Amino acid sequence: MGKRLAQKLCRAVLLAVVCCWAGVELLGDRSVPQSAVEDHTAARSHDASLLPDPRNRSAERGWPCMRRFASMQQRHAFTQASWVTPAPDERSWLQRWLRPAAHTAPQVLATRRAGDTRPTVIIAGIAKDIEPQHFRFAIPKLLQLGEAAFADYHMIVYENDSPADSRGALCEELARADSKASFLFEDIVQNAGSSRVKNIARARNVVMDWVQQHTSGFEYLLWTDLDGVCGGTDTDRSYDPRVLQRAFDRSDEWEAVSFVFYPYWDMWAFREQNVHPFDQYGANKRRNKVKDINALTKWIQRQPPAQLIPVESAFMMLAIYKLSSIGECRYSTRDRAGAAACEHVPFHECIQRKRGARLRIWPEAYCVGDPGWPFANESNATAASAAAAAAAAAAA
Repeated sequence: MGKRLAQKLCRAVLLAVVCCWAGVELLGDRSVPQSAVEDHTAARSHDASLLPDPRNRSAERGWPCMRRFASMQQRHAFTQASWVTPAPDERSWLQRWLRPAAHTAPQVLATRRAGDTRPTVIIAGIAKDIEPQHFRFAIPKLLQLGEAAFADYHMIVYENDSPADSRGALCEELARADSKASFLFEDIVQNAGSSRVKNIARARNVVMDWVQQHTSGFEYLLWTDLDGVCGGTDTDRSYDPRVLQRAFDRSDEWEAVSFVFYPYWDMWAFREQNVHPFDQYGANKRRNKVKDINALTKWIQRQPPAQLIPVESAFMMLAIYKLSSIGECRYSTRDRAGAAACEHVPFHECIQRKRGARLRIWPEAYCVGDPGWPFANESNATAASAAAAAAAAAAA
């Protein structure tokens, strides 16, 4: 009896050793990976003003999409970020038994039907304190653009510290897209810096990191502002896929392309070596030949029709980038000279310097109607310029 018992104990010990070894091999590194929310070099100092005002979040638990996010936060032990579509758990039963919670974000893979030559595109945006009605028009229109213009697409939106009704409206619209959309959100932004521009740069970098880490096979990244709605509340006025297609047809001439709208008011993001090489609000602003919105609009209108306009930086609410041209370039608030700048300018400097990117403006409006409702009309363009000047002063 003693011999048999000893043999059984030896077998049990051997089996336990084999199972432990197999578990380690199957699981690999059991440490939780770095969060999608990183402390970027462009935004390092803590700002107490970024802490949200006391808000009642209890109502959010009633929304199906927020219940889904909350369950994912618990499952992944994340307090900083969540996303709409969880990654399918395709691990073996032993992996699931030994490690019930998978600390992984979804992997989004681009697909293309045979013969479909249209591009595959990530549509990206960031949001904070945006009116709920904006999302109820902007998100459906962007998703319709994805269906009409691209072989495959995925929409990713980052939001932080917005009121419950704003986050709820965004959540509901993205949830309707199911697997075609992902949602990153934070309730408390830490180490984001002291200025609005630093916060915006950081938010864009969160999205950029997520796209590079958790998507595969996409060719382009389309950045768009979400605080304006193309065509406003008129559902018949929206993004014009034909304009985007004409720009894509000439994609061998650019790595980044933006579009126009008149008046062309996004002067802070604009740099052109001959007429506007310096920051609109910086120390050298007097050295710019083009000094205001009307002058810049006239300069663009004087360019030859159907010609891609070479620039050093431009955005104007929407721009498209080849993902292969981005690499490790990220958004910041200081240009190469160390001066305060719109976050687009340092990013564009980086992709030109390190990736050889060619930046161009396509001389057509991408939107049928007002692309920035209710912000892009002429009276509000003045207000937008004033807001940009205030942001530039704060960044300095």
